[in-house]
Amino acid sequence: FADEAAGEPYGLGRVGALSQEMPLTDFAEFVKERLSCGRVAVCDARRAVKSAAVCSGSCDEEILRAAVSSGADTLVTGEIKHSLMIEALRAGVNVVAAGHFATENVVCPVLLRQLSERFRNVEFRLAEAGVSPMFFI
Repeated sequence: FADEAAGEPYGLGRVGALSQEMPLTDFAEFVKERLSCGRVAVCDARRAVKSAAVCSGSCDEEILRAAVSSGADTLVTGEIKHSLMIEALRAGVNVVAAGHFATENVVCPVLLRQLSERFRNVEFRLAEAGVSPMFFI
């Protein structure tokens, strides 16, 4: 994860503190609403949410280790393997998995703006579909 205090502004994810502690179920609902996804998967380590590590896409061992090392009590990601969910729970870290599309799509407008500003002679466009190709029954 990025450690801005150590002069590392970029990394695989970010860690942030909530302005006030929330029960995990309320936090999961907040994530679902903010990412406009139909559902989230939740692993409950029996902790309230005070700080969250966030990493879009798929969580791997390195990301989980970084989240645990950061001291975050909750990890928000796109997806996570079953074995890593068990590791997260053993480490006392809640997990909220909101899907690849939902966790990645939110950064596309920001990337479009940054790329367009940096490479003015190149035209960048967002995909027109703007929806996940997957649905749940």
